[in-house]
Amino acid sequence: MQQRQGQEFDLLQVARPPPAAWFTCTARWLPEQGHYLCVLHDQSAARRAASAARAQAEKFQLLADHVPALIATYDVRTRQCLFANKRYATTFGWDEHSIVGRGFAEVIGEAAAREVRPHVEAVIEHRRPVAYERCMKRPDGALQWLEVNMLPQLDARGEPLACFVLISDITRHRVAEQAM
Repeated sequence: MQQRQGQEFDLLQVARPPPAAWFTCTARWLPEQGHYLCVLHDQSAARRAASAARAQAEKFQLLADHVPALIATYDVRTRQCLFANKRYATTFGWDEHSIVGRGFAEVIGEAAAREVRPHVEAVIEHRRPVAYERCMKRPDGALQWLEVNMLPQLDARGEPLACFVLISDITRHRVAEQAM
């Protein structure tokens, strides 16, 4: 890297061989002394932690998208979707990216939101899990029975942050019961 005397610069350096180390260097020209003052920061731990977090998030996404359940998380304050697996999103007509940031009533519909609102409020108010069953109509008109489990995510002080939703399709069980 060519540098003209007196010009300030930043530099990212990756050291090899593995394990890789990342450093940032910030330099400032000191004209009275006729040289640069350089500050070197080791960014290796932060880079490795970010890489590990990405890998962990990818594993979680893979697992969440392949379990036979609908999974979502909603912010308790805004009631907006923070996460949804593919099954949850497509059940309600979204994809796992477009559903994020949508309000609860927008995702499941106003009528369904009114029906489940007491359960949501119970999770938030009592700060404990709630389970219930509900029936919904599929786009093809068939009835679908769902077992819904909601769990509060609490902060260190016990205040609710989010509500986890885990839904299992129990239609075949209800159909079998009705057949008997």
